[in-house]
Amino acid sequence: MVKDREETLFGNSSRAKTTYRIVEDIKKAFEDKHDFVALDGEYGPVLEKQLEKYFKENDGYEDGKVKSYRWELIDNETLFNANILLFRNHTTGQLDVVTLTPFEVGTSINIKGRTNLLGAYIKDLNNENFTMENNYGNIEAIRTMTLLNEIVPSLGDVELGTMKIVSLSKMHQKSGREIIMEQLLPQFETIIKVVKSNNNDLDLENNFKKHTIKAVDPVKVLVQSWREAIQDHQRETKEIQLTFKDLMVGKTEVDGTVVEGIEGT
Repeated sequence: MVKDREETLFGNSSRAKTTYRIVEDIKKAFEDKHDFVALDGEYGPVLEKQLEKYFKENDGYEDGKVKSYRWELIDNETLFNANILLFRNHTTGQLDVVTLTPFEVGTSINIKGRTNLLGAYIKDLNNENFTMENNYGNIEAIRTMTLLNEIVPSLGDVELGTMKIVSLSKMHQKSGREIIMEQLLPQFETIIKVVKSNNNDLDLENNFKKHTIKAVDPVKVLVQSWREAIQDHQRETKEIQLTFKDLMVGKTEVDGTVVEGIEGT
């Protein structure tokens, strides 16, 4: 059961909520048409911060009565068991994933004295252009990708957006890491290639590649993060706008990209 697994991961403290209970809170917030309320205990503010986007983005009230959300939580027991929350945007088909972990994301592990995540198979200086460091944040990212690799193809026309690895460890600071999927996909492809070449019996296929599942343009992802930053730091809006404008000018000069909703003046 999800609840039993989560009690083991996060402890038996009454202050901690399990992933199962978090999922129930999210579902209830969507059903009752209200914003996601801060959870009880020390994890509350952390989770509310990471999940508020999926409730803030809505189309107001239909017929003046019912709030229409742009995001939904994918109801999948396998993901919930793995402490993974997968959100889909109804309009764009973008998939965002939030993975909860009891580990400190920046903590490194030793693999044959090497610093890369595939240290059991390849050296740090390798011909695969593989650069992922062997820390718990990256381990959780690949664990998440392995499960999504099996589930996402069944979700239809979608694009991969962002992945957030959120540490809820009671022994460390509440930290996390945001990963742009476009950068993660080629690393995942390399992992499959290297691991399969060293394990002949391994039956694993890159379904992202097989089903041509792509990632959202990193610039669009940056736009989303930029908007979130503005909401969180209203006093810094002018500085953020200037920085973002410089980036967009450079991007446009390179490939002519125009991001909808952002003026180039």
